[in-house]
Amino acid sequence: MRFSVHLRQSLLFLAAFLAAARFFSPGCLRADSGTSCPLQDPWFVIVQFGLPFVFILVFLGVYYSRNSKRSRALKELTGRFGGKLLKFSLFATWEGVFAGRLFRLRLVPEGKNTPAYLELSVFKKSSYVLKVARETWAHRAGKFLGWLREVRTHDPVFDKEFFVSSNKPVRAAEFLNRPDVKPAILSLFADGFEMIRIDEKKIFIRKPRFSTEHDLAPEVVEQTLRRLETLAVQE
Repeated sequence: MRFSVHLRQSLLFLAAFLAAARFFSPGCLRADSGTSCPLQDPWFVIVQFGLPFVFILVFLGVYYSRNSKRSRALKELTGRFGGKLLKFSLFATWEGVFAGRLFRLRLVPEGKNTPAYLELSVFKKSSYVLKVARETWAHRAGKFLGWLREVRTHDPVFDKEFFVSSNKPVRAAEFLNRPDVKPAILSLFADGFEMIRIDEKKIFIRKPRFSTEHDLAPEVVEQTLRRLETLAVQE
């Protein structure tokens, strides 16, 4: 729905609200009571009721203008994969089914100190928790001080580039060393994803500073889902 439609609806709601406020005010209903009716003063009505509503309207306008393009891109994906765009969600969110599994794609707007994120989840049960991220100085410091424990895959190149943590290190190492798992992980990180997490319910990946035109193109989304399906099958 376009923002202009939301604007018209909001203005109609404001007019109806102000009219109801004037009509149902107790002081206005008791005309013979001698009580003054401040709601008869249009400036009083505007200051007391109109300005807060205007602030809300401006906030909604900024929100819809930022997310309308992304929502349209998600709607275009329904022509390729089916699924639906969730209506009652704080962020633009699309759900569908790929290779027989439920997935959810969510677009988180940028914050004051955080970038926008593309989050993609494929729902699959797992008996352990696993997280893969690029190794940073914080990881190296934590390992040196003994605060962090790392899952080793005995692949020097992979172990040097990524930090892997799990509540079941042996199971996690077995999974990472299965065919096609590392190539899928490397491919996802090469495409800009910064984290892969497997928990009891889903496989989750996240990409910061995504491109609406590129990352939400149907063929790109399909490639990403295929790589997640590779992880799901091997897991």
